[in-house]
Amino acid sequence: MSVIHYSASRIQFKSNNRSTDDHNYSDRSLVEIRAYDNNEFSLRALDINNNNRKIFNFPLKRPDLYRFGNAINEPHETDSNTGTYRLWLNGESYDKFHETYRTVIEMLFPNQSIALKRKH
Repeated sequence: MSVIHYSASRIQFKSNNRSTDDHNYSDRSLVEIRAYDNNEFSLRALDINNNNRKIFNFPLKRPDLYRFGNAINEPHETDSNTGTYRLWLNGESYDKFHETYRTVIEMLFPNQSIALKRKH
């Protein structure tokens, strides 16, 4: 397993229901694109200020897992069963992170027409 790219990020969780609370993670959170030995990948986030606590770890099993914001100052999103994680990536790693993510998605889903659309 290895980290192929990462970005510092501010992360906010917005719950789908009242049984789970909304949560703002520290501004020192980290979002990673991870590769595993069996040609599998995941999108993982850690809260660095909280002993590297895992925020989420989603296998890249579908091309629409991650939705791009419309601009660098707008959040990007990824959904879980209980809500939506909103990510504000660090400006210095923003472009390279998305370039790497797009490359991985195109490699994993070569026969699908994916635009990696921005959220609406």
